Amino acid sequence: MYDKLARLLTGTTNALAAALLLAAVLSNAVAIVFRYGVGQPLIWTEEVQRYLMIWVAFLGSAACLGRGEHMAVDLAGELLPRAVRRILRLVLLLLTGVFCGVLVWKGIPLALGNRSQLSPATRIPMSYPYLAVGVGGLLMLCAAALRLAQDWLDGSRPRDPPQ
Repeated sequence: MYDKLARLLTGTTNALAAALLLAAVLSNAVAIVFRYGVGQPLIWTEEVQRYLMIWVAFLGSAACLGRGEHMAVDLAGELLPRAVRRILRLVLLLLTGVFCGVLVWKGIPLALGNRSQLSPATRIPMSYPYLAVGVGGLLMLCAAALRLAQDWLDGSRPRDPPQ
């Protein structure tokens, strides 16, 4: 069950991040055409690209965390006994969850508090770009919780011997 939920979460966030990345690339292409082809640069393209890339980073982080592809330093991890590695992995997932919880706790109020502030070029409420912190944190928290549950259950089950 946890595996299906994790795949759904990572697949959805991965697809959203890919779509937003494509939108940022298209925005860049439009900016190039208008600046060098038409001779009339557009003022909104750089701002849109920046906000899209913020969302891409947070959504991509959730997808990476869900797949276990997030950055890690595993210099001496293989030298530790298997039980210690498992405990260390669980503790690190717990700490990741706490950090993501702080992102949600501080990010959502920050976004909602900036509803009246408008971006300079596109004139959209700044709550939309800032909401990436809270939403991304929530998605990463869900991914960390699913991985934690999955690792906890996998560690409690006896493993089949290799064939």
